[in-house]
Amino acid sequence: MKNTEEFDFIVIGAGSAGVPIAARLSESGKHTVLLLEAGPPRHPFWVKVPMGYVFFLDRKSSYNWGFETEPEPNLANRVIKAPRGRGLGGTSLINSMLYVRGAPFDYDGWKAQGAEGWGYDDVLPFFKKAESHEKGPSEFHGIDGPLNVRGPQSESPIHNVMVDAGVELGFGTTEDFNGATYEGFGRYHHNQFLKNGQRCSTGAAYLGTGHSRANLKITYAAHVTKIDIKENRAVGVYYAQHGESFQAKCRREVVLSAGAFQSPQVLMHSGIGAASELQRFGIDVVLNQPNVGQNLMDHYGADIQCTASKPVTLYSSMKIPGALTALYRLLFKGTGPYTFFPFDSGAMIKSHNGAPRPDTQLLCGDYTRENGRKTMSRHGFNIAWCQSVPSSRGSVKLKSSDPADQPKISYNFLATEDDRLAQRRAFKIVRALLSTNAFSKFMGEEISPGLSCQTDADIDDYVASNGGQHHHPCGTVRMGTAAQGVVDHRLRVHGVSCLRVADASIMPTIVSGNTNAPTIMIGEKAASMILADAV
Repeated sequence: MKNTEEFDFIVIGAGSAGVPIAARLSESGKHTVLLLEAGPPRHPFWVKVPMGYVFFLDRKSSYNWGFETEPEPNLANRVIKAPRGRGLGGTSLINSMLYVRGAPFDYDGWKAQGAEGWGYDDVLPFFKKAESHEKGPSEFHGIDGPLNVRGPQSESPIHNVMVDAGVELGFGTTEDFNGATYEGFGRYHHNQFLKNGQRCSTGAAYLGTGHSRANLKITYAAHVTKIDIKENRAVGVYYAQHGESFQAKCRREVVLSAGAFQSPQVLMHSGIGAASELQRFGIDVVLNQPNVGQNLMDHYGADIQCTASKPVTLYSSMKIPGALTALYRLLFKGTGPYTFFPFDSGAMIKSHNGAPRPDTQLLCGDYTRENGRKTMSRHGFNIAWCQSVPSSRGSVKLKSSDPADQPKISYNFLATEDDRLAQRRAFKIVRALLSTNAFSKFMGEEISPGLSCQTDADIDDYVASNGGQHHHPCGTVRMGTAAQGVVDHRLRVHGVSCLRVADASIMPTIVSGNTNAPTIMIGEKAASMILADAV
């Protein structure tokens, strides 16, 4: 065992929350910070390119943990891919770059459940603090933060058609899902640098490429094995690197930001979890906390794939000469189809008249894939959906006593009739959109699932056999009382001092949209609380 230096703070995980925390804790120069990251220190060029996600999202690599679930009992016993990013920026290196905060009622709901200080008015300043929006400052947006946010970029007319189709069906519109009007059809904003069109991950945004702060040490290829806890106080971290074991000590706090799968895993290997589960693997119990790893949530849904009757989709830029033109624009102008994610339009809507709030998210992509392939074979587009407020809950558990093993992930999707009903409703809305006059100008034929899918039973079978999660895992180290959660409203682990968890795992309930922006906000708010307590 090798000893490293002693630090004021140790941050575990350089992801969408961990990077902002390390950056904010170190920016004053008053505190020494160790940031431990399991991924590599450098990224290939295609990680920086928005369309490069196709190379990394579903493939295990140095930049993707490549996790998989257990067979899902309500999804025809399928094993579902559960990608998570590795490297400085975590999953913000390989995600869709959609900047969606969720709805104000999401955070007000957290506050109503007892999460003091987490209502919408409480968190909005931290969203703005993180942000530099291309449209300038407003009541809802900031311009002084490190995270670049820009408006819709796609040049395909399909996305304007998507909005027109929503209006034709009687839905409203919004200019900004993160502004005054959350509900309606509109165009998405993205985390993207203005100067070159490249991905704006948290690593690039907050720490750039220099990492020159003398009081911030970033250690890569560092796989944390457990948190060192003595007399119910976190005093350091054990980690493995290149086959050797190390120990780092901290004077103030350990901050765990390893994500919804690995934060509970690290806690359990550290002796914090359900005693019966820990004892199964010979792990000494530090704190019997059965809530660790419970309450796993994600957004689940499927899509309808269609051919396009006109050459207005991404397919043109995937074949020569269009590909050469797109590559030239990317390299020399920072523009073009390789600089944006294909889901550029969508909606937050109520799926039925009795819904008290928007419960469905839609996303329109100007590409199609057939027979499960990620590559395009012809011009086409798709409309995907997910249920915004699922009631099914899953879990994350240990597979063995080896910290290097993948955690045991069970989403338990579609376990409730409410969730299955929500999928049927979303499917029928998408079918109605595709039947509008707006889409008729580009509509070819429906190729998946095909028009033979008509009954509720058909829809249920299609969604269960072909749907997937939207890569928004959260909730496994829930914020709440010691009886219902793992951390308190200041993200301190109940029963252990000098230990906090700050990432998507602390969400009591999932937000009604993409989770990257909320996770960055959690990092900003966590850093603010930690610094306030360090005075």
